[in-house]
Amino acid sequence: MKLIITLISATLLLSGCAAGLGEDYGCTKVGGVPGCTSMDEVRRNIDVYASGQASHSTLPSPPAATSFMTLPRRDRYGAPSRTDDVVKKVTIFPFVDKNDHYVDTTDIYIILDDSRWTGRPVRAIWED
Repeated sequence: MKLIITLISATLLLSGCAAGLGEDYGCTKVGGVPGCTSMDEVRRNIDVYASGQASHSTLPSPPAATSFMTLPRRDRYGAPSRTDDVVKKVTIFPFVDKNDHYVDTTDIYIILDDSRWTGRPVRAIWED
């Protein structure tokens, strides 16, 4: 008995999903235009919809672009630059240490001031 009730209720539920839709349920009136239409066509005909007049005509599509169009670049005025490190060279001339070992000339480089970014901040350029 439970099986019969389950089958009947499943049949009623599934058949009710398409009730009243018929075969042509897909594009009956999108944006007030009968038949199938895209959102671009609705946007192109916005003046017709705003005036309240019903019209079944659509505007022709714009011609496809045939060549590559370059866009102007944004101004890079104030682009960031990086300063150099301020480095001092210290030369140690040859000598003999206390264990009687000969030490040849040695150059040591000391950074006095680290490099840093100047000009326009990097974040501002990333947002361009």
